[in-house]
Amino acid sequence: MDNKKPKIITIASIKGGVGKSTSAIIFANLLAPKYKVLLIDIDTQASTTSYFYKEIASQKINIVSKNIYRVLKEKLDINNAIINIKDNLDLIPSYLSLHKFSSEFIPLKELRLKDNLIFLKQDYDYIIIDTNPSLDFTLSNALMTSNCIIVPMTAEKWAVESLELLEFYIKKLRIKIPIFILITRFKK
Repeated sequence: MDNKKPKIITIASIKGGVGKSTSAIIFANLLAPKYKVLLIDIDTQASTTSYFYKEIASQKINIVSKNIYRVLKEKLDINNAIINIKDNLDLIPSYLSLHKFSSEFIPLKELRLKDNLIFLKQDYDYIIIDTNPSLDFTLSNALMTSNCIIVPMTAEKWAVESLELLEFYIKKLRIKIPIFILITRFKK
């Protein structure tokens, strides 16, 4: 990347089904008309990647060989993993193989994403990272590189408890980044 640094936003929650992927997709699409956005799907469920399946398939891209897992394993240059979805919106897709990452022995594995982002050739204004609902190395990679975290939450007891667990995990990683709450799945 050149002189300007992108704002890196991680969408995270330990609770599943709160709208992390939906929020990541919405934020990326809202920012894209005015800003250059890179959306990274580091969720083992690959919901964000699935959402953009039509755009990926129309370009005849094989995500088995072009995905975030291969970048984290340093088998693929991060620039070669980027798929253009539309003007100002690019995606680094996830794939099922990502689930292996947490169990593999890799030195300093929680810094792999941060280390790879240094080599981006395009200037992005925003990088949005969609994560999975577990305390694993994919989440720590996203958190270690972020400027802030947005936590989608439903207005229920379990969502609040999961926020406390996420905050504990962030303290354990010894990082200090702002956390913002986004209430999802509510009616007027």
